[in-house]
Amino acid sequence: GSAESCLHPLYLAGFRRMGVLSIFPRPFDFRRDGFVIGEGAGILVLERESDARARNVRIYAELAACSLGADTAHPVSFDPDGAAISRVLDRALNSAELNPDDVDYINAHGTGTHLNDIAETRALKKTLRAAALSVPVSSTKGSTGHLLGASASVEAALCCLSIRDGNVPPTANLNEPDPQCNLNLVRGNAQNIAVRTSVSLSYGFGGAVGAVVLRKLS
Repeated sequence: GSAESCLHPLYLAGFRRMGVLSIFPRPFDFRRDGFVIGEGAGILVLERESDARARNVRIYAELAACSLGADTAHPVSFDPDGAAISRVLDRALNSAELNPDDVDYINAHGTGTHLNDIAETRALKKTLRAAALSVPVSSTKGSTGHLLGASASVEAALCCLSIRDGNVPPTANLNEPDPQCNLNLVRGNAQNIAVRTSVSLSYGFGGAVGAVVLRKLS
């Protein structure tokens, strides 16, 4: 798990100087202009299935695979073609022995910055190929803000809840999708679908890339 408490003038000034801070987060929207800083925490308990069943606890999902990688294009931005992101997602799906059309939902990193959302779209299209037009994708940062170090844990937890509840959250404030982000973006209301496999994608300054594949247990 992880937690982040970053509402401090120094952080805000730094992001403002970078030109990525907004007052209205709208990932993948044509008019997006950055993210809003948020604070939060997420904790997930990982244990062997046999132990969880012995304790008779509710199992939210199976950790099917995870993959880490790096984009070395620039200290604070990613290669626009999304190649490093695509490689990490490829490895995660291969490790889980899944095809692109086996994925039911993707929680995108989706910061709402112009460059990130385009690079992420290109990465997803490289890996998912034709399935990129059908797999539901959303960024929950439109609702939570960017939780920085806590983002990955919280968004992985949301993927677990999408499996538990059989629905996928929308991207808040997505009113006019950017034509360059031509994915199956969830907007408006949550979609009630049977989610067996969900993927959480997370990136960070310095080029860190992570993908987590979560799967419903039979």
